Formats: sequence, structure tokens, C-alpha cells
Amino acid sequence: MPATQPNLRYAIGSTVAPGDRICSARKCGAGDGTYIRGGNVHASAVGKLSLVADGDAFVAAVALEGGRQYASSQVLSVGQVVLGRVVRVITQQAFVEIVSADVTGPLKERHSGSIRKEDVRAGATEEVEIYASFRPGDIVLCRIISLGDSRRYFLTTN
Repeated sequence: MPATQPNLRYAIGSTVAPGDRICSARKCGAGDGTYIRGGNVHASAVGKLSLVADGDAFVAAVALEGGRQYASSQVLSVGQVVLGRVVRVITQQAFVEIVSADVTGPLKERHSGSIRKEDVRAGATEEVEIYASFRPGDIVLCRIISLGDSRRYFLTTN
């Protein structure tokens, strides 16, 4: 027997803000853009409220305005394999625009990384010439070794 639609504090399709109580957690689950606290489902983002049937239960979700996606769906992590395009080369490193990742697929947001001279290949780094290894426009398969600084990920090709 399918469950009946739960009573919501806001109409489906209305705009909700972070912290708005949507419904009881006993009546529906938490989906994208929502969380459970104190036995209730609350909004965690500004967007349009929706209710999705998930088998015999209902899940409340908040869709972001303008068709944007949640940042957590595009976060890269250490050890992840990425595909990138070399955009600039200097004597000590190559700068890469990351276009795709092994788990998340094509990236919608712009991510940048750098491959330092030491991270081109294992072994003697004195022998590595960055200009001989990379040229702007090259497609490279890399692994994230560090979240780097606030601007870019640190990558390796070995």
C-alpha cells in the first residue's frame, strides 16, 4: 500500500530558505538541499521545494535556482584521477585546467591544477625538463596529490 503524501509547511514549488522546517522526518525523508534535525526535515539552501516519491516513502528536496547544482556534487578529492588540458607552462611547473574526473565525470565548474617539476615522473627530478614534457593544449591524465593552495590542486602524472 503506497504512503499518503505528507503534510508540508510550504507548498510544493514555493521558495524555501535555509533553516525552514518542511515536514516531520517520520512522514518524509531528506533529499538534496535538506537535512534532518530534531525530528524534522529542514531546508539547507534557497530554492524551490519538491517532493519525490521514493518507493513507499516520500523525500523532500530543494532545487537550486537557475538550474545550478550543489557544490558537493563537483568536489574533487586527493587520490582522484582527473583529465586536464595544459594551459600554461613555466620552468618549474605546468598549469592545467581540469575538465573531467573519474568519479564525477565532466565538471561544470572551473577547476585548475598545477604539475610541479618534481611530480612529472618518479626518479631523478633534475633530469625532467618541463618544456619537453608539456605544451599548452596537451591533454594529460593526472592524479590529485594535494588540495594545494586556495587557487589550484596539485597534480602528478606518475
